[in-house]
Amino acid sequence: SNSFSTGNGGGNFERYVQTVFLLTLLIDGFSPILERPITQLDFQGKHLGYDTDDLIITASGKSAPKILCQIKHDITITNSSRLFKEVINAAWSDFKKNDFRPGIDRIVLATGIIAKDTISAFRYMYEQAISSGSEEDFFARIQQSNFTNDTTREKFIVLRKALTTANGGSEPNEQLI
Repeated sequence: SNSFSTGNGGGNFERYVQTVFLLTLLIDGFSPILERPITQLDFQGKHLGYDTDDLIITASGKSAPKILCQIKHDITITNSSRLFKEVINAAWSDFKKNDFRPGIDRIVLATGIIAKDTISAFRYMYEQAISSGSEEDFFARIQQSNFTNDTTREKFIVLRKALTTANGGSEPNEQLI
């Protein structure tokens, strides 16, 4: 075992991220994701019924939007990554629960170390998702070889496979969501 593992490096990273949000709550700061003041934090929210449970952030407003946050110091997004599969399974489980409100609540993976090409691929997928007119338009953009690079398509396939597995073998689509 390495010193990071034996010294609880992952747990320390989780506490650092939680501390940032605790300080934001204490100074009446805003959530950068929800763009609203934070009103409540729940640490280790498994006891509250969440599977994405490292930090539950509640923001102000009539709808009291939530961020379900899974915090991992280091993660690889590959078909062979057991940790990535666990994170996706937890996120999909929470997403499918009756009390999760798509468009209001968010699910976040906070990570310290991730490969540069993976970051670029997910940023690109996000940009295409928000600028696409439909699900079909998004898929066409991702599959188009002169429009999307191989790394992005590879990461998309990994994500899609993990979501399909989390959804009991059925590929998620608009009808399932």
